[in-house]
Amino acid sequence: MTMDDPMDDDATQPPRSPRKKPVGSPYRRVVDPHSAGLLGVGVIIGVAIGAGVAMLFAPQSGEATRDMLRRRIRRVRGNTHVWKRLGKELKRAGSLKRKEIELARKKAELERERRNAEAGKV
Repeated sequence: MTMDDPMDDDATQPPRSPRKKPVGSPYRRVVDPHSAGLLGVGVIIGVAIGAGVAMLFAPQSGEATRDMLRRRIRRVRGNTHVWKRLGKELKRAGSLKRKEIELARKKAELERERRNAEAGKV
């Protein structure tokens, strides 16, 4: 084989020494606030564009779609009694849970006192 033979390249090169440093940059997981802010802006822009495209491809005319949206908004605003009912229900559930926790605490305290009394008698 001659020196020009590409198959003989390995034999003509000197052996490589082991690398001292890794090649490339280290991977760091650092959150960049600027990138996070841009992501949020991108999401908002995407939602706006998506809503616009949805309006363009809606099966109704623009006026009919706007009327439908107005009716829905009025209905949601007018249903404040639903939110008040939900608030009352959540308060009631929270009150019941607090009472349940208090009863469990008292029961545990009585049990602890009973065990201490039994341990004192023995």
